[in-house]
Amino acid sequence: MNAKMPDVDAVDGPPSADLKDCTIMIVGDPVQTHLNSDDQQTVVVPSREMLMGQGIGAKFRRTGEVFHLEKGVSAVVFERLAPLDDADIAALQERWRAARAAVGFDEAGRP
Repeated sequence: MNAKMPDVDAVDGPPSADLKDCTIMIVGDPVQTHLNSDDQQTVVVPSREMLMGQGIGAKFRRTGEVFHLEKGVSAVVFERLAPLDDADIAALQERWRAARAAVGFDEAGRP
């Protein structure tokens, strides 16, 4: 199954419930964005949680597979240990809202 992951906050909104379908995740370390990271908290927040083993990252483990890319970036592979549920997704979305507020966006996504 392919899960569509949002990548631009103003277009896609918060991290989606599709994360519940992910059994394998590959995360850039350091976290990679193609726009200003303030505009891509939907990528940054779950990626940081995965790398730190907190939030949704607590339900995954590093497999030991790491792909070394250009400019010091690594792609780290994680496998799910326990299912993510609706409460996990709701809590992640709340952390996303807090991260957006911390970088100066209001509830409607306006600076």
